[in-house]
Amino acid sequence: MPESGLVGGGDPGMGAAHTIEIDAVTENRAGGARLTVKWTWPQALFSDAEVRDLAGTWFRVLGALAAHGQRPDAGGHTPSDPSLVDPSRNEIDDFEDGLGSEWETW
Repeated sequence: MPESGLVGGGDPGMGAAHTIEIDAVTENRAGGARLTVKWTWPQALFSDAEVRDLAGTWFRVLGALAAHGQRPDAGGHTPSDPSLVDPSRNEIDDFEDGLGSEWETW
């Protein structure tokens, strides 16, 4: 379960490097990996409620991506995966199609 820290404001005398800054780190804990995220933004540009809404959406999308990555049909090989040959995307797809169900055992 991710943790989120919303830190609005900052020193108003200093310019912001980015409109919204997101610092994320994954920590290994006894119960498993934990994502911790810190959000920082200029209060003059966004309210706490706006950033809280954005953060909620960001975490929902991140959760959907993680769930997709757990599916057995997710992923696949890309042209940069093989190191000794330089196949195209179509060549990789054709190769994987030719293996059929045998590929699933890898």
